[in-house]
Amino acid sequence: AGLGSQRYTEAGGGVFSVIQTDNQIPSALLCEIILTTFLLLVVCMGALNGKSKTPLAPLYIGFTITINVLAGAGVSGACMNPARAFGPAVVANYWDYHWVYWVGPMVAALLASVLM
Repeated sequence: AGLGSQRYTEAGGGVFSVIQTDNQIPSALLCEIILTTFLLLVVCMGALNGKSKTPLAPLYIGFTITINVLAGAGVSGACMNPARAFGPAVVANYWDYHWVYWVGPMVAALLASVLM
């Protein structure tokens, strides 16, 4: 690991340091898919869907993110957003297992669109 990964670890803004080995990839990927699917369903059904739209959507979204972080921080870092992964990766030049934080939310978007 180079200077970039050291800066990344010291910054504390990234989520990638949770995945240390190839054995953790399946659980981290599944975690990202599940957490992002829940978040997308809450956003779509609480804020966008005409039948289930509610003024409490921001509260529901905030609670969902809080619960997701508490549940998934130790498994995958609970990123739930490729942009959230990309920014710290660029700053720290740390790309190990970065694809998990892109594939997980993309699969979750497809899954949420099917479930809606």
